[in-house]
This record gives sequence, structure tokens and C-alpha cells, in this order.
Amino acid sequence: MISAKQIKAARVFLEWEQRDLAEKSGLSLPTIQRMEKLGMERSSVANARRVQAAMEAAGVDFIPENGGGAGVRLRKAELPGGQVAHPGFAATIGVALNSMPGQLESQPRAASPGDAPRGEAEAPED
Repeated sequence: MISAKQIKAARVFLEWEQRDLAEKSGLSLPTIQRMEKLGMERSSVANARRVQAAMEAAGVDFIPENGGGAGVRLRKAELPGGQVAHPGFAATIGVALNSMPGQLESQPRAASPGDAPRGEAEAPED
């Protein structure tokens, strides 16, 4: 069975919020939140399969614990004409999952009105 850390990592790759995963898997948002917070041991096998199927349909491969650590990766995107997308598109997380903090923020911080756009620092006022 996949782990809560694998679900979180896969959501990062897919740029999905918890609500996106809930919608695509047909599960409720509280169910997804519970899976990620309390771990998969408290989830039904059927719900775990629904989450895994939704993420695999979107291009995620789950790597089982095989001595090197469980992981997640994106499949290479094939372009028309048999070309393959840039190699950087297919990313892999393996052993790093073991060092992930237990809690990941599920919502990105909203920009404040005083925030400068990325890469642009505000000039000091004279």
C-alpha cells in the first residue's frame, strides 16, 4: 500500500491541492486530509486504491519499498511524433521521502499586498 508521504510527494509533482485529489479520486476532502495526517494504516484499502489510481492516471508512478526506500516519480511525457519531453520533467524522489517532515503545508501562503514579485526586491525609499 502507498504511504502518506508518497501521496504528499505525488501531489507536489502534480501541483494538486488536497481538494484536487479529493475531486479526482471521488473521496471527500476530510478523507484525504485524514490519510495524509494519520497515515494509511487508518484508511481502507479501497480508498487507498482510489487515491493511487487517480494519481497514476495523472502520470505518477509509485515506487515500492524495495531496500532503497519508497518513492514517487512522474512518467516521461511523450509528445506527438514519439518525442519525449525534457528529461527534467521526469523527477524522482526516493530515499528523500524518509527525511520529509511529518507535516507539509497543504495550502500555499497567499501573497500579501506588500509582497514584491519574485525576483524583484523593493527599492529602499529615500
